[in-house]
Amino acid sequence: MESARLTPETNWTFLFEECNSSNAKAAKLLLGGKGAALAEMTSFGLPVPPGFIVTTDCCNAYHSNEKLFPQGMWNQVRSQLTVIENKLG
Repeated sequence: MESARLTPETNWTFLFEECNSSNAKAAKLLLGGKGAALAEMTSFGLPVPPGFIVTTDCCNAYHSNEKLFPQGMWNQVRSQLTVIENKLG
């Protein structure tokens, strides 16, 4: 899993199950330590509630852009929340 480029098409969010990476270091750089651990536990089949991760690239973009969320980020969050709502009924 490589670090995302900062473009309007960037994925700022990932569902836990979307984060399958054999490279733990790359996953940790993109997802943060807790995010990478949640994604890894999900991939092992452990009982982790559905969720998603906002990437470290999003956090970095936020801080380098006068604390404004990157374009498209909120749409992705809403989309991920819809997926989680559907999973939970």
